[in-house]
Amino acid sequence: MTILAAGGIGCRKAQQPSPRAAADGAIAPSPGAAPGPEQAKGPGTESPASAAEPEPDWSGLGDDDVAGRSGITVDECRMALAEGDGFRITVCDFIREVNSLPPRFRARFDSIERRKELLEDMISLAVMEQEARRLGLDQDPETRFHVERILAEKMEAQLKNELRLQIRQAITPQDEETYFAAHADRYNRPELASAAHILVATEAEAQAILAQLAAPGAERSLFATLAAEKSLDQATKDRGGNLGSFTRPDVHSDRFRSVDPAIATAAFEMKDIGQIYERPVQTAEGFHVLKLMGRRPADVRRLDQVRPTVRMAIEEERFQEAWKARLQELQSQLGVELHPENLTDVRPVLPTPEELEGARHPPHGGMPGPSVIPVAPPAAAPAPAPAPGPNQPSPPPAAPAGE
Repeated sequence: MTILAAGGIGCRKAQQPSPRAAADGAIAPSPGAAPGPEQAKGPGTESPASAAEPEPDWSGLGDDDVAGRSGITVDECRMALAEGDGFRITVCDFIREVNSLPPRFRARFDSIERRKELLEDMISLAVMEQEARRLGLDQDPETRFHVERILAEKMEAQLKNELRLQIRQAITPQDEETYFAAHADRYNRPELASAAHILVATEAEAQAILAQLAAPGAERSLFATLAAEKSLDQATKDRGGNLGSFTRPDVHSDRFRSVDPAIATAAFEMKDIGQIYERPVQTAEGFHVLKLMGRRPADVRRLDQVRPTVRMAIEEERFQEAWKARLQELQSQLGVELHPENLTDVRPVLPTPEELEGARHPPHGGMPGPSVIPVAPPAAAPAPAPAPGPNQPSPPPAAPAGE
């Protein structure tokens, strides 16, 4: 009997592989394992029909399903590998444990010695569980709190996976076409230009700057120097007057910024990178000396080029709506009543200055802990702890290639 079948891949303890398995380092995945990110196809190469369905959570499979997926009989699956007072580890349990490991660890258990080591780990855990129950630790408030959190998170993950699968399978080619047509701006890039400017108060000042820039032997860096010295635009003067990338004046895009129509019109009239516009451009702010920094042609995509991305966007939008409705349905079934007025007197235990400093500078190069920590029932009551500008424009996006 072979107890390790290729089968599917579970994820019960994907973040916490067996101590022995974790010590082995990276392991090549077995032939039946799903491809990792480095093996996956690039965007636009996968058709909706070929998208693989999520693999099962082995911890949620019954013995019949485990046996069927592993190519053995139910009786074989229920054979004992180890048993003692209060526990019994079966072949089914072992298969679920192995298939809950990440793919890179799972292949190692093709060796009988490795399988024996994993079984020893499972026996140790079972013995510790029985001892914990004997000592009453399973009734400890903190333990019960964490168990309840795990149950809730597992239930949430299962419901979300089921809901996503239903939504994914219901998306049709017509849905893709409709969504793509309605959100073309997300996938198409309009024609872009980028420019730098020097803003001054009068046309005479602008003409004088143009003359300096046109003088024989003028350095390429002169424009940035004059911008720093003379420009009234505090947001751009210290970066060479760079306005970033923008669209034509008659094009609206949620992804790319727009500038004053007079500036955009002048910028798109210029063809050569580094070209200075021949005359000052007047706007409500003053007079602008313009320099073309870059041009980028429009990039118009076809649906077949972005189909996987479109499907994911449809799925996500529908999932958010469906999940909200599902939560409301469950709350209604349980008769949930809200009393937000009782939050008025709820106060968190504020961190001490030492705790805040420790979070900013964790020891041994560790990562700071989460900013929101679940409040478990405490063993004892803790002691109380001690108690850019609004008008500054945001930096423009990076200029197109060719600057």
